[in-house]
Amino acid sequence: MNSLPAKKWFVYVQDHHEGPFSVAELQQRRNSGLTEQSFVWAEGMADWLTIAEIPQLKYELFPANPSKQEAKPEPTSVFETAPVVSLAAKKDSSPQPYQDEPIDHGQPNKQSNKKTSPGKSVAIALSVVVTAVTIVVLGLVAASHFAPESIHSMLRPTLARMVAKVPPLGKITRLVPHVSDVAPEDLAELESSLQVPAETEVRLTVVLSHSDPARPSFYIATNLPSDTVLNIVLLGNGDTLLNELSYAQQSSVKVRNGFAKTDAFSDIGGRAIAKGEYQLRIYESTNQSDDVQARLLTLPSTKAVDLPQSLPSSPRFAFGKTFFLGGDRDQTYLARLKAFHDKIIEAASHEFTELSQYQSTMKEQFRSLESLLRSAMRMKKIPPKMRVEWKKRAAASTAITSQMETTAQAWTDDMLSSEFFYGPVFKLVRGSIPSLKKYTELGNSFFSQNIPADTFRIQEGQVSNEMDQSLSAVQTKLDWIKTAPKTQAGLPTRGGL
Repeated sequence: MNSLPAKKWFVYVQDHHEGPFSVAELQQRRNSGLTEQSFVWAEGMADWLTIAEIPQLKYELFPANPSKQEAKPEPTSVFETAPVVSLAAKKDSSPQPYQDEPIDHGQPNKQSNKKTSPGKSVAIALSVVVTAVTIVVLGLVAASHFAPESIHSMLRPTLARMVAKVPPLGKITRLVPHVSDVAPEDLAELESSLQVPAETEVRLTVVLSHSDPARPSFYIATNLPSDTVLNIVLLGNGDTLLNELSYAQQSSVKVRNGFAKTDAFSDIGGRAIAKGEYQLRIYESTNQSDDVQARLLTLPSTKAVDLPQSLPSSPRFAFGKTFFLGGDRDQTYLARLKAFHDKIIEAASHEFTELSQYQSTMKEQFRSLESLLRSAMRMKKIPPKMRVEWKKRAAASTAITSQMETTAQAWTDDMLSSEFFYGPVFKLVRGSIPSLKKYTELGNSFFSQNIPADTFRIQEGQVSNEMDQSLSAVQTKLDWIKTAPKTQAGLPTRGGL
């Protein structure tokens, strides 16, 4: 007797089984995706089989074309591997009503015992791999946002390769560590330098840290090789500096996997830098490891800016940016800057007048002494009247020289460099005073000791030449000051001093 219609069938759907179903109910599920390759099981079967592997069930659910219909297969076979339990005998063990998670009726575990088809095995394996990769990628993306610099530094090469292979990940992955003291647009600019291979284009981006505007530091992102040593030079624009005329400081930093932060820049003694405009210049150091130097030589030379004449002109890589540092460029700053400029212009004018007076006085005293001394050297016997005149001139020169010497003693090198606009010229004047004093003393010895002129002439020539050179050096600087061009802000220049 054919027991097929009375059997209760379970169907394996994706990763779970559903049922039990009668044959009639299975026929209704053909429109829901049931096919001949669907796996089924019923009590008495040793394992799950496809519908195609159960001829009598296949016949009931998927009969052949009527024109080619074959004889109905004999009910048999699939239940021979296990005892067939009659319907009467299994009243107490009939399947429970349908639940979302069917109760186990003793059917074999399909996942562990069924021989999975090769295609399904590959799909499962790929699913596992994709899931694992997704978890790893999401973990790296999260770490790129929240990991501290020490960990982020180790992850950066992996993050860069990941973004290079899957560019859309660049929108959610941070290639630079999370820093809270820069603007969002600056972070994006830093990121851009790490998204291009250095072999294609060498890039370097520098942004300002806002942690301490008075003592600024900078973040650097570059695709130059890790451990590249960079020289950092900060130069102040004299026309814009408040209460300062110049600023120049240099430091160095080593890039760690594309990222670095400079030390804070400050003024002498750690004081805050002057508010104003500054140029930051960055170029590679000559002090590189052999490995880094070899890698740098393989990259295309990139000079985004020209370096000032005071800096080396040979680097292969040079970058720069202009910053306004020390605070805001507001109306208060502009008003104070104008007042400072007015003060500088007035001080420079006063110093030039003072220097001209020093130069004129020393030159006048020297020429007066020189003419009288050389006249006396040409005489066989010096008239008493000439000796009196010498004493008069020598006394005047000594008084003037002593006064100038007392004043110049207060001109320390630090004062001349920080408080005087034309400090280098005042330094030359300070050096001329001893020469004039020396010439006066030499003349005194000639008139008092009756030294033979021939013996004295050589010594006088040396001291006279020394004084001439001192006066000439000062005059050259004064001539330059008179003709030097003004700066854009109208300030007198002193770069040629």
